[in-house]
Amino acid sequence: MSNSPLGNKYALAALREKRATLAGELELLKKQITWKQTQLASVDDTLTLFDASYSPGSIRPKKPYQRIHLFKQGELTGAILKALREAGKPCTSAELVTAVLAETGASETARHGMGHRVRASLQYLWRERKTVAKHGKGTGVTWSLTDQCGHSESAALLC
Repeated sequence: MSNSPLGNKYALAALREKRATLAGELELLKKQITWKQTQLASVDDTLTLFDASYSPGSIRPKKPYQRIHLFKQGELTGAILKALREAGKPCTSAELVTAVLAETGASETARHGMGHRVRASLQYLWRERKTVAKHGKGTGVTWSLTDQCGHSESAALLC
């Protein structure tokens, strides 16, 4: 191997570095698995103290939630509200996703994942904050801003 061309020298160094990194990550994951197994055994033992008939297999594993930090606190909500203000008319979720992608500079490949987040934010704004109004059901739903009274902007003349 000492007679390898100069190009291979750099490739070999990069591959050795990559292997060392992966091996280190693997060691860390093994330690984490061992620790989680110890914690699980402790919880199982405690459950057995409270319920002698407890069977560890009776509780299904739960997928952990991993938050993906695409936006700072309130940034997505702000982009959605800005898009609704600028549109001046009710918009579909797809139209709002397009506006948020343009506002944030995200690539088109983020559209699918962004759609879920935009719809979840719209649901929150509608149910909890009452700042948007939902029109229709199913795939034909459109969204608009509400006024201070909680009416959609199109019904604001009633106030």
